[in-house]
Amino acid sequence: MAQVEKRDKRRIRRQITEGRIKKAVIKTVAEEGVKGATTKKIAKVAGVSEALLFKYYRDKEELLHKIFIETMNELYEYLDTRIDKEAHPKAQLMQFIDNIVDYALINPHTIQFVFIMRSYYNMEIMKDVKRPFVILENIVDSLSDMKTRVEKPYVVPFIVSLITRSLDFYLRGELPSDVDRYKKNLKLAVETCVGV
Repeated sequence: MAQVEKRDKRRIRRQITEGRIKKAVIKTVAEEGVKGATTKKIAKVAGVSEALLFKYYRDKEELLHKIFIETMNELYEYLDTRIDKEAHPKAQLMQFIDNIVDYALINPHTIQFVFIMRSYYNMEIMKDVKRPFVILENIVDSLSDMKTRVEKPYVVPFIVSLITRSLDFYLRGELPSDVDRYKKNLKLAVETCVGV
């Protein structure tokens, strides 16, 4: 019985430490960028030794890669479970916008981390993750009656760009802070430019 308790305590302690490391990676990359997020800074923010980081992860690249995959999968699940699959695709598109903005407001460092890491990694690595914007691709594909002003292959990248850039401005305080107004204008921009 005592052995089981010891193992459980170690497992729980490890999960807590991994959680602190994950939060530290996200915060440090969001604030410092990939190059500025040294293992020394990450360890300091996590409240662990740099040596402990290397006990859990082979190197900085593995650390970033694993946490990026985990974070992307969590974001995918968050967005996917909040879309009404029975709703009209236009309503789903509006839900997607609401949900990604809500997620960004709750987790500003996390969304900034995702945006930074998406541009850092090549598409080969992106095949390993559940990409949240696949949800958007599926919604756009089901808009068969869409009379878009943008050529079909460019619709999703255009919407992604519009969302990511405007969220970046919003989170940095460069847009008015009224979230309802922000969402309304973002939806209007998507509707107007894409033609849905």
